[in-house]
Amino acid sequence: MPADLTADRLSELAVETLEEAAFVFAEAADPPPPFAGDVLEARLHYSGPARGVLGLRASSGFAAGLAANMLGADCADPESDRRSADALGEMVNMLAGAVLLELFGPDSKASIGVPTVKPVSQDSAPAGCLAHLATEEGDRLDVFLRPANGGPP
Repeated sequence: MPADLTADRLSELAVETLEEAAFVFAEAADPPPPFAGDVLEARLHYSGPARGVLGLRASSGFAAGLAANMLGADCADPESDRRSADALGEMVNMLAGAVLLELFGPDSKASIGVPTVKPVSQDSAPAGCLAHLATEEGDRLDVFLRPANGGPP
């Protein structure tokens, strides 16, 4: 039986994952700062004792900085858009490991899908358990978790 996951705990897991994997320092933000520029959304499906979707939303500028931190990539090279999307996808992948461990425990069998990344409107809001973060640089990052059955995560 999956555990309930609050927005506060989801926020904590995201902050820990960002710090450990990319040296990005963030904290919960309510209200969140506005997105600066274009917004990318990375999401992946998970299954196990329950199924659902985990996702991250961030500005393309944040994603470029994330790529630089994670991959040592130059944000100005011709491949930077692809690398930015890859970095955001990899971050949601790493976060999924922490979230599924929290939801289902260490002995449960769970699997995650391949992350997809696409541009989204700044004005649209994903459904599900939502945590808003702000980085030290003032970038906004939204984290959402939506179980397949529409119930609590």
